[in-house]
Amino acid sequence: MKKVVIIYDSSNPKKRRTCFWEKLKSRFDPNEFSFHFLSISELLVSGKNPATELFNKSKTDAIIINWDSINTDPVYGSDRAHDFFHHYIPDMDRWVRQGGVIIVEAQCASSRLVQSAYEPFTYDVSEMKQKYPVIVYRKEGVGNEVYKNNREKDHPLLKGIPDILNLEKAKLYLEGWFPEEYINGLPSLIDYQAFKKRLFAGWFTFYKNWEPLLFADKKRRRPTLLCRFVRGDGVVGAYVLTTMYLASSELTDLVKNALNLSTTGLQYLESLKTKQRRKTILATVFWIIAMIIGTITYFKGFPTILTTISSILTGAVGSVIADYIIKTTAKKPEEKR
Repeated sequence: MKKVVIIYDSSNPKKRRTCFWEKLKSRFDPNEFSFHFLSISELLVSGKNPATELFNKSKTDAIIINWDSINTDPVYGSDRAHDFFHHYIPDMDRWVRQGGVIIVEAQCASSRLVQSAYEPFTYDVSEMKQKYPVIVYRKEGVGNEVYKNNREKDHPLLKGIPDILNLEKAKLYLEGWFPEEYINGLPSLIDYQAFKKRLFAGWFTFYKNWEPLLFADKKRRRPTLLCRFVRGDGVVGAYVLTTMYLASSELTDLVKNALNLSTTGLQYLESLKTKQRRKTILATVFWIIAMIIGTITYFKGFPTILTTISSILTGAVGSVIADYIIKTTAKKPEEKR
């Protein structure tokens, strides 16, 4: 059973933004997943250290950060939660390398993504540098439909996911999002009904070394979900960064896939390694054939230019054929049940 911790503002419903995971959790098999809700701010105020639970693999297998829970808003204590993740980057990274999975929902302030909320998940701890930086779109950009990256259709996070995800079958997003006493008269939340009708709030504009899997646009240029695997000692962990509202949009299958990445990710990476090895061998064989053909045509008296063109074309066509053979014959990794 995977032990999942949901990070939210507060255990008091009247003092927190809505945590839709409380209702969505009923759609997960209790024999496969257990859910525990935790407020970093409350634990810190009480003098406890949330890291002892969150980054302990015997207690936590996956962490889901609820929407806006680390967006630096002092009213809800998400400023403390934001600073907590920045401070405990080394412990978090060690936990991920042990097979932990972190899923981050949209983190916004004034309907715009908060750049610093995503930065703790981009570090190379060995050098304490942002080796895997992401940059978020800093203007308002919302939508209620996202598109799958079909070039990565074999990625375990996209298993069984349709080409288009939207709010068509969702109902949770229609419920209240904020405690009424906290938002009465606030100019930023006057258009409250419009706020509800969103599946994402912006996208990533820079994401080197991440796999973009879902996009805000049909041309697949504005990613709303990124994934990065982290290898440990015989295990794989993962970071999943999104600009999306996963629970309120009721994207249950997508979340299940994300929670299982520590298992399916290892199989996926091994299959990629096998494919690449086979492709390299086949490509090498075809280039050797190209060189032999080039040598033969040269000694047969063909002009040098024709010999060169013949060799290049044979090698290039061979590489394409090798790639096709890999795609059509490689076995997909079996899923553990």
